[in-house]
Amino acid sequence: MNELERFKHLLEYFVAHLDYVQNLSTNYNGYSEYIQPLVESKQFVAKGLGYKGHNIQKQVAQWDTYANGRMCVNINPAYGSYKTKNTYINWETTGINIIANWKKDRVIGLMLVDYDEEEGWSNQACKFSVEELGLYKETDDINSNLKALFNEFNRRKESVDMERKQKSNHEKYKGVIELLKLNSNIILTGAPGTGKTYMAKEIAEAMGAEWKMVQFHPSYDYTDFVEGIRPQEDKSFKRVDGVFKSFCKHALESKETIMDNFEEVWAKLVDYLSENEYIDVPLLSNPKLNIRVELNEFGTGLANRTYPNGEYKKDEWINGKSKFFSKEQLYNVYRGLKGVPQGGHDNYRRAIVNYLKEKMGLVEYNTTSNKTNKPFVFIIDEINRGEISKIFGELFFSIDPGYRGKGGLVDTQYQNMISEGDPFKEGFYVPENVYVIGTMNDIDRSVESMDFAMRRRFAWKEVTAAESYDAIITDYSKFTDAQKTEIKQRMTRLNAKIDDELGRAYQIGASYFLKLKGNDFETLWKNYLEGLLFEYFRGERDAKQKVEELHAEYNNE
Repeated sequence: MNELERFKHLLEYFVAHLDYVQNLSTNYNGYSEYIQPLVESKQFVAKGLGYKGHNIQKQVAQWDTYANGRMCVNINPAYGSYKTKNTYINWETTGINIIANWKKDRVIGLMLVDYDEEEGWSNQACKFSVEELGLYKETDDINSNLKALFNEFNRRKESVDMERKQKSNHEKYKGVIELLKLNSNIILTGAPGTGKTYMAKEIAEAMGAEWKMVQFHPSYDYTDFVEGIRPQEDKSFKRVDGVFKSFCKHALESKETIMDNFEEVWAKLVDYLSENEYIDVPLLSNPKLNIRVELNEFGTGLANRTYPNGEYKKDEWINGKSKFFSKEQLYNVYRGLKGVPQGGHDNYRRAIVNYLKEKMGLVEYNTTSNKTNKPFVFIIDEINRGEISKIFGELFFSIDPGYRGKGGLVDTQYQNMISEGDPFKEGFYVPENVYVIGTMNDIDRSVESMDFAMRRRFAWKEVTAAESYDAIITDYSKFTDAQKTEIKQRMTRLNAKIDDELGRAYQIGASYFLKLKGNDFETLWKNYLEGLLFEYFRGERDAKQKVEELHAEYNNE
């Protein structure tokens, strides 16, 4: 059974369960298939919270597991009724839910809605009737509406996972990120297997950056990196941007204007409100108090309304009790101005603008520039394996942290061949939002190819073997606690011995232990560690004896 089929069964069970417990009637779709067997076997559980491990989850165990995690059924009636948002299917550990739409005492459809402890219920989407979803039809009848609900449910889970990972990594690499932002360029250095390349990617993602990676090698040169003359299919020759210059051009051209961003977010808001009745926006002065925002009766702006006795009725407008906000008024407040010249009601407008920042991607307004400043990270793996000065050429000046932007303008070797309209027509420079991360092993024989003048243009961060264990093994889900303990002990003993014999730069990083199968540490030694360590001592008379001593330390003999 594939995921869409399991999802369909889960929804059918959920609707049948609610119809049954709300009405105590057997005359509903899905009762005989999903509920009756449980009732007759006395295993039916009417209510409970699956995400808390309650027995209700056992009733959907055959349909609750997916690539993105587990979906939990939560039936939590309030005041004797199941017609409440407290009954829902959710992704475990998230506030992403599928809730029921009711008409009297019948479930007539399902929809997505998010829940946040501070924001409450919001961001409704994918509202379909039971019939539109094709529930209770043949199992292989998976229609486009059910696929749309499933895909959006998955997308929101992936978005939450990404945000959590980004937040976690930002905290995890906070010091390195601050160092990178301060210096624009950084090199991660350390022993082999310490996860420097992986760490560089994690840092870029934690910054919310767009990133690209290249690997330097002895044949890599200026024409690959900056620009060069390349043959074309018609047998002519043409100046072509190298990979770094192309990346910088992309970063420069991707700088989105503030107005473009606002227009995009406004269109997203209007589209959302065109399909949903309203959003609840918390007031900044009192976050526990929401204002209800929807499109106005003309569809040209936003409206905040009050209702008799607090009852919301769609399309029923109350003269004198509505506040209208145009796009222009919100844009004024976004820029720190009054919404309208005479002022008034800007507390509502500020609340809406804040909501757009937190929920819909509106960037902070930059008073010194009309551009957003999304970071771009260029990762150079094995940076010391190339001839750095030759590869960078005149960019030696431009990548200096003090000369980012047009202050570092230089003419490249083929400047006279750059065409009109090219952003670097007047000279090349590295945009302020471009950061460079290099990685290198201290013991690589070509390390001296990076001269001191180039070295001082980078900040340096050592990644130790001990740090690599914390970063790579500690949270690695495929290892048991016992395996992690054994790995740490063997790493610690082996690296202490290597440090005595050769120095810290020759220690073994934790990534080598990701190749471990079960508890077969001896195969790991023979296939991956022994050869590397022998290379360290190659040419020495007692090389074999020293490797055997390291082996004994590895095995605690």
